[in-house]
Amino acid sequence: MEQRQVLYVGHDADAAAPLADALDAVGLPTSIHHADTAAEAVARCGREPVGCVVADTATIGEPQSFLEALRSRVPELPVVWLSDQSAEMVADTLGDGPTDYVYNHASAGVATLLAHRIRSLLDGGAARTGQYDRTLEQCEAIVKSVQDGVCILDSNMDFVFVNQAFTELVGYSEAELLGANAALVTDGDDMETARQRRAKLFEGDADPAILSGELTTESGDRVPVETWMTPIELDGGENGTVGVVRDLSYRKRTEAMFTALYEAAHDLLSAHSQQEIADIGVEAAASTLGFEDAIVFSYDAETNVFRPLAHTPGAEDNFSGMPSIDASSTSLSGQAFFESEPIATADMSQLSAVYDPKTPYRRAIFTPIGEHGVLLVADTEVGTTADQTLTVAELLGASLAAAFGRLASERRFEAHKEALADRTAELEAMTHTNELVGELVDELLAASSREEIEEAVCSVLAGFARFVWIGAAESRSDTIVPRASAGHDEGYLDWLADHTAHDHSESAEPAARALETNALVSVDRISEDWQTAQWRKEALSRGYQSVFSVPLTYDDITFGVLTIYAGTRGGFDEYTRAVLAEFGRLIAYVIECTETKRGLLADRRTEVELDITDGDDLLYDLAAALGTTLCFEGVVPQRGDHSLLYFSTDASPDGIEAAAADTPAVESVRVVTTQPDATLFEATVSGPLLAETLVDCGAIPTRIETDGNRQQVVVTIPQTTDVRTVIDRLQVEYPSTTVVSRRDRDREILTQSTFRMQLLDRLTPRQQEALRAAYFARYFESPRGSTGTEVGESLGISQPTFNYHLRAALRTLLTTLFEDRTATTLDS
Repeated sequence: MEQRQVLYVGHDADAAAPLADALDAVGLPTSIHHADTAAEAVARCGREPVGCVVADTATIGEPQSFLEALRSRVPELPVVWLSDQSAEMVADTLGDGPTDYVYNHASAGVATLLAHRIRSLLDGGAARTGQYDRTLEQCEAIVKSVQDGVCILDSNMDFVFVNQAFTELVGYSEAELLGANAALVTDGDDMETARQRRAKLFEGDADPAILSGELTTESGDRVPVETWMTPIELDGGENGTVGVVRDLSYRKRTEAMFTALYEAAHDLLSAHSQQEIADIGVEAAASTLGFEDAIVFSYDAETNVFRPLAHTPGAEDNFSGMPSIDASSTSLSGQAFFESEPIATADMSQLSAVYDPKTPYRRAIFTPIGEHGVLLVADTEVGTTADQTLTVAELLGASLAAAFGRLASERRFEAHKEALADRTAELEAMTHTNELVGELVDELLAASSREEIEEAVCSVLAGFARFVWIGAAESRSDTIVPRASAGHDEGYLDWLADHTAHDHSESAEPAARALETNALVSVDRISEDWQTAQWRKEALSRGYQSVFSVPLTYDDITFGVLTIYAGTRGGFDEYTRAVLAEFGRLIAYVIECTETKRGLLADRRTEVELDITDGDDLLYDLAAALGTTLCFEGVVPQRGDHSLLYFSTDASPDGIEAAAADTPAVESVRVVTTQPDATLFEATVSGPLLAETLVDCGAIPTRIETDGNRQQVVVTIPQTTDVRTVIDRLQVEYPSTTVVSRRDRDREILTQSTFRMQLLDRLTPRQQEALRAAYFARYFESPRGSTGTEVGESLGISQPTFNYHLRAALRTLLTTLFEDRTATTLDS
């Protein structure tokens, strides 16, 4: 075959290479030449034997002018336009004669489409630029992109095209459908409707026709469908239509199922017994889920079995005798109920561990009904269950659970009404307690010190009890020290001081147990088993018959324990205990407020100095590798077992980086700040750290210095944590741990106002001004309400100056918030 010459006009010369390969693939030997501009292309067509021109419309400018120039040199020269616009938008610019068009973003491949167009033109065939060719391309794209059925009907409504999805929908093969009339799968009424809508489409109706009806499958089944029909011009100008057919079976079934489910839920609202609820559930399951049988089982908690409550008539034949089912892991009902998850099985006989050979059921769903039972739907045939059916079963189970729950709530309400009547009778007995409350509140408001508060409480409560006292734990031992008392002591507190230390068992004296557990302790009958506990004997000998201990705790701070002894059994009813428990918190609150007001409240802590010469610690290993001293500055835990470790040293950064590179547990290290005497480093590390171990043990690391031979550690232990316990736990990880010294320190607890005062004292006026202006100008919002430049202009300063003052203020704020040491930091 004679080799042809094709001229490609466009800025992208590389685009011509794929075109040459595509032309070879379609059997058209061709040489490809390139012209960068329209003028160059026109000139070359005048002097070279160009057989066809491929022109990128984005390059040549005005297509009509370009085409006229080409045809003036070579009449009837074939031209293929390559455009980023659709065929409809460029139809007026294609021109007369042998021209064609290719969309530059066609999914089938631009080079391949161009090759076919060029071959058609060079072989003498007229370019197929009509609506038919373009519509077929559109139909091809639709067929590839949708999963619905697609068919094309000619003017007689005969099938000329069907896709695989359509053949699967109607059950006929493609060969059986092509050439057959649509009446093969459509009844008379739907055919007439389709004809009328097609006529409107052919008359120019711009909107697609949307038809709803049914198709008759090869097996005679009726399938509900929705068809979107648009006109198409077939070969020879014949009118036709392309239809996208969607199967509505799933939607119809879903609508029917949810309609029945809604009606069942509505009926359940008016059900007034468990039997009525179960009957509605069975009826709804039978009508919506499509199984042979449905059974509602109620759970009997006393015997741990499921008992049939309601069932469909056929269930008696398949589930002979309607026996109860054991609620254990060997039953699917038990598994679904206790796991609160439905279980669907295609064939129960395959589940040997739970299958009962006596039942003919195979396919089944076991749906939990909350805490009330299980809904079983089952077939005697093997089969799978659709996700939609399982969802509806879950919804039905939830509706039944809500109905059973509502019924239970109504019954509880009735019982509550009866209880209220009993409660009314008890109110008279509470009068004395309420009078006591009023008197106690008056005394608390009048007290001006902790001692006055404690004495007033004991004095008031002794008016209705035999003996009252308030004690607090001694910081260095487990002894409870009395702070105030009233009533008939008769030496009981003296005995208690000698016998309660280290005894926090269940048989321990109530005050000790309440203080240890920070929980209420009530003993209604001290005389019960009095031989087993010495305190009971001592209490009985002094006329104490019952006791109630209340921890005095507010905002996680315990101020002691209030213990009241009554001269009668059961001297503290539920109401009295509740009132005293609330007053325990109130008393603690008043003490806290009074102590704060007087400036007497101190946070007692124990400072312990330790020496450690062994153990696994990254800082210790780095110091040993460097042969220098490293000082711990802080640690920030990260995700997983990673942490940000901050330490300072006078060693060179190069030495630190080299040692870190040789340490697998160090992922990265960087210099934070450099001072004349030390450098602060940040390292991303993994593995054990002494600082984190100290925190886990309940201690706060204040100072850690290590030279690789030993670690000198100073920790602070709050008063709420036992020092001996901390040391014992630490020695498990670091056996060489020794205590060098121990000191008790009182540290002022900052309230919100004192913290603010301290912060303002540390800020310069300019820093306060910058911080306030940034806050009120919404500088810290996201997005920001004002920029740094804008805030600086408001203050009459430049942005760098504003940033300087703001950073200084924030550093002071964070230092005040996070620092718990008096030593000067590297940034100070």
